[in-house]
Amino acid sequence: MTVASKGVHQCEMETSRNQAQVGERVAFRARRRPKRIKGVLVDVAGTLYVGKEALPGCSDALRRLRESHVQVVFASNSSKESSATLADKLVRMGLQVGSEEVYTALEVAKDYVQKKQLRPRLFLQRQAKRWFEEGMELNHEDADAVVLGLDIEVLSYTNINQAFRILQRCPAAELIATSRSKYLKVDDGGMDIGLGAFVAALEFSTGKSATITGKPEASFFELGMKKLGTLPEETAVVGDDVHDDVNAGQDFGLYGLLVKTGKYQPEDENGAARPPDATVRDFVAAVDWMLGER
Repeated sequence: MTVASKGVHQCEMETSRNQAQVGERVAFRARRRPKRIKGVLVDVAGTLYVGKEALPGCSDALRRLRESHVQVVFASNSSKESSATLADKLVRMGLQVGSEEVYTALEVAKDYVQKKQLRPRLFLQRQAKRWFEEGMELNHEDADAVVLGLDIEVLSYTNINQAFRILQRCPAAELIATSRSKYLKVDDGGMDIGLGAFVAALEFSTGKSATITGKPEASFFELGMKKLGTLPEETAVVGDDVHDDVNAGQDFGLYGLLVKTGKYQPEDENGAARPPDATVRDFVAAVDWMLGER
C-alpha cells in the first residue's frame, strides 16, 4: 500500500468513526429522552429578532433558561459581525447577552484563514472587512483564497467575477463562504436571496467546492458544543431554518426545534430531511418545550 493510499484509508476510517459516533448519538436520543435539556444553541436572526427589534417574550424566555441552569450559546451565520458587535446589537434590543456567549461564521472564517496562513481577497461588508483585516497583512495582488459574505453592495457581477478570476488563476486557491443560505427574512417582511446562490455560481464556474464556516457544517456545531460543555444528547438547537439549523443539529445528535418566525414558511417541517423534534410558535414556546412546560 502506497503512502498516499494509506492516507486515504486513514481518512476513510476516521470518517466512518465520526459517522458511527453521530449514529450512536441519534440512536440514544431515539431510545430515551434526557430528563432535561442542559444546553441550547440559539440561532439569532429570525429566532430572537426580526429587523431591528427583539421578538416578543425573548428576553424573559432567556431569563427562564438561565434560572433553570440551562447553558445558552448564540450561534449566528452572520458575515457582518464579530461576537462582540453582535452581542452589543442584542443588548440594545433588550436581550441580556454577553460576547463570550456568541460566535459567528465570520469569526470562524477568520480563524480558518489564520490557521491555514492564507492570503484572501475579502468580499465582505465594509465594517466586517475592517474587522477581518485587523492583525493581518493582506495583499490582494497575490490572493490565494476568496472569502465571501452576504452584502447587497459586495455581491455584484463585477465582484463575483473578480472572485472567479482569483479562483481560476490559482489552482490551489480556496473558496470560503460563511453560509449556503437559500434566502433570508428582511426588514420589509419579505424574503431576499441568500448567499448560497452566489456560492453555487462560483462552485459551478470554477469546479471548486466551497469551505463553509457556518451552519449547516458539523464543525460549526462542534464549536458551539465546546462552548456549552454539554453532550449532544442533552442539548437542543433552536432556529427558523429547518435545514441549516434544525436538521443540521439533529445530524450532530442534538434535539432540533423549529420556530415559526423569521424565514419559516408554512409546511417547512413537512419538507425537511427529517421531522423536527418540535415545531413551535416562537422562541418562548421553544423554551417551554425545553423546560418541560408543554
